[in-house]
Amino acid sequence: MKKNLIYSLTIFSVLVLAGIMLIRSMHNEPDINCQSRTILHDGQNVLTMKSVLHIGKNDNFFDVFLTFRQHGSSEENFHRVVNFNYDKDKDIYQMFSDVTNDNTMNRDVRNKLNDMLPDFFLMPQRGIRLKINRLKNGNYTILNDRLPVFLCMPVAN
Repeated sequence: MKKNLIYSLTIFSVLVLAGIMLIRSMHNEPDINCQSRTILHDGQNVLTMKSVLHIGKNDNFFDVFLTFRQHGSSEENFHRVVNFNYDKDKDIYQMFSDVTNDNTMNRDVRNKLNDMLPDFFLMPQRGIRLKINRLKNGNYTILNDRLPVFLCMPVAN
């Protein structure tokens, strides 16, 4: 009788510990730190976007380098750092850009890029909804209604 009670308590303890470890692993989100390069064109204009996405415990940002070329004119280069907060539901991230985003763009530049990029990347206090899938090889795919699929490859911290 005592042996059965000891075995039962041992099995119960192992199950409780396994449950705790499972719950902790589900709530401990890994940091995302990846980079991508995307080229967008609409027939007249070409926009090359190099970005680093970082989602960490206390620091979330897109570091975005844009090269914009209009048909018949020279290239223009822009750099933006978009800090954001987010809510997450499984692989759906709802991001809201911070009031204090770096390098707020002037209206002329924003108007040029507005048809090609969501407001989230161009202005402070804008939202975006992204689906971020972690692939088996460690890369991420990032999807949004207005952008093509990003392939985001891990970078060192």
